[in-house]
Amino acid sequence: MAGTSKKKRTPPIWKRHPTAFRFFLVTTILLVAFGGGLVYSMWVLVCAGDRCPSVQALDDYTPKQTSKLYAVDGRFIAELGTERRTLVKLSEIPKVVQDAFVVTEDKRFYQHSGIDWYRAAGALLHDVRAGRYAQGFSTITMQLARNIFPESISRDKTIVRKIKEAKVAREIESKFSKAKILELYLHQINLGNGPYGVETAS
Repeated sequence: MAGTSKKKRTPPIWKRHPTAFRFFLVTTILLVAFGGGLVYSMWVLVCAGDRCPSVQALDDYTPKQTSKLYAVDGRFIAELGTERRTLVKLSEIPKVVQDAFVVTEDKRFYQHSGIDWYRAAGALLHDVRAGRYAQGFSTITMQLARNIFPESISRDKTIVRKIKEAKVAREIESKFSKAKILELYLHQINLGNGPYGVETAS
């Protein structure tokens, strides 16, 4: 019986092209290190010199409300103001409504500390594939920061704005409970055509 010949295995690419592989590996490490250092520097410096708002303002923060005018006999006449809003406590908002916003806007709201890193990584990958800014990763806390401090945090689609928004969100999370953050969010959110907050919209 004739002997069977052994099939020669092709060596891995790093053995076939060691110089090219080392060059690629070193270049990749340098680029990752540079990118990481750049992002870290922006994180440290983005709020330098009072460029970010102080979250202490939320201690006494009250969302804007309209003024309601009534006639002497008690009839409602008009509502003055640009933001129609009725403030209620979180406990007065049905749990199903709270959960609906959390599931829709930020399903890991109760697990993260202001930034959903899983969602951020997914959005980054999606944007790289699309070749443009196609998907965001704002959490409820990041949206709250942007909505309450529009003078300091613009809506421009830039990495600086996103880092500033994320940093303020982390500070909000370190100071306030999830319940307080959700309550402020549900009061502050613009639901279109004038109403602000879930109570007025309902």
